[in-house]
Amino acid sequence: MEEICETLEWKKSKEPSTKPCRSSSAASQEQDSDIDAWVNRFAVLTVEEPEDEVHAPAVTKQIVKVELIEAEERDEEEAPFSHLFFKAYCLFQDLRNIRAFLSQTWVEYRDGKVDLMNSSVVTDTALQLARELIQELVDSWPELQADDQLLQRKMYSTASSLRGRNELPSLEDGLPYNKNMNEIAGWCYLPTNILLESFAAVIQPDQLPVYKKGHFGSYDPKADRELMSISQRFQEDKVILLELLPEFCVVGMFNVELPCQDEITRALVEFTQTKKVTILLSFAVQIFLDIHHAMRNSRIGAFGDLRMSSIRIKKTIADFWSLSKTHPKPKFWPKEGDEEITRIHSSVKTWTEDDPLLEVRQVAKGMAKHRNEAPEKHFFFSAHPLLCGLTMLHFNLRMQIIG
Repeated sequence: MEEICETLEWKKSKEPSTKPCRSSSAASQEQDSDIDAWVNRFAVLTVEEPEDEVHAPAVTKQIVKVELIEAEERDEEEAPFSHLFFKAYCLFQDLRNIRAFLSQTWVEYRDGKVDLMNSSVVTDTALQLARELIQELVDSWPELQADDQLLQRKMYSTASSLRGRNELPSLEDGLPYNKNMNEIAGWCYLPTNILLESFAAVIQPDQLPVYKKGHFGSYDPKADRELMSISQRFQEDKVILLELLPEFCVVGMFNVELPCQDEITRALVEFTQTKKVTILLSFAVQIFLDIHHAMRNSRIGAFGDLRMSSIRIKKTIADFWSLSKTHPKPKFWPKEGDEEITRIHSSVKTWTEDDPLLEVRQVAKGMAKHRNEAPEKHFFFSAHPLLCGLTMLHFNLRMQIIG
């Protein structure tokens, strides 16, 4: 900046210099060089002329009249992607997760990781939860309140349509549904639904259905289910279910009072009386079959555990009675306590040593028009691990209460 100021003031007089004077031509050349240097400092600067503004064409505003046309509303229950169908999908997905958890629970019982009572309580509680979930959906879907099994058919039909598959059954493979839709059919419990519907047609008022053992084949618990085909698995489920369903008819017709009742037994006894198949019934029966598959190599293991627990209870009561003969009872001991102990002992003996259902079946055999072989002793409990577990819990709780 000092140099610029000196350059701008080059015309002003300067103080005499002590240096020798130079010639006028030399001084003139020096001034010209200073001017050129000053001009070159601003040589890179340019002055731009303002451009003419380009005016965009005026946009004309036009009012467009929009008319709202309501589309024809489809029934929510008929729309594949409706809110209700989404709720139904969530329901079946929850049931699938519950089923997987319960299957693993019974595998752990089979392997000795959990006991029978815990497995049974978890299973029965899960079935109660499933009942509430299903009822919540049915209450929000009026069409299902009369017959909620329609939802299973709807889900299967919708999935078949979306996948471009037909719903024709694979009769050549012995399947009442399309084998290419086996995964979806199992997801919405259609196979158990079909088996229950076929058995419902057999139930007649004041008559007991007769199952001829081996008519549909025999159940081999040692067979590897993972190596079976789809039709072989369906056939195995049919044999297991149809062999045991007449036992529930006996319980329902003769009003047999079991020590306790689980959700599966309650649902099947109600089915034998009403012949009505529901989503809960299909799900409960599938859980029943899954328990069999998880314990296929130890089918009578649950009843064996029940009997061992019953033996301990009877021994405890026998020791109490023996001690009571030589030692007086406390004054605070009520008479009802002795009566309850006697009832517990009688109940344990009745259901683990004797078999009331066998006696009822003998009566039913005499009533039946067709003679058939009576099942083996304790067949009902041996084939029903869940009932065995809850019965064991029932006996043990009564013992704990009585002290």
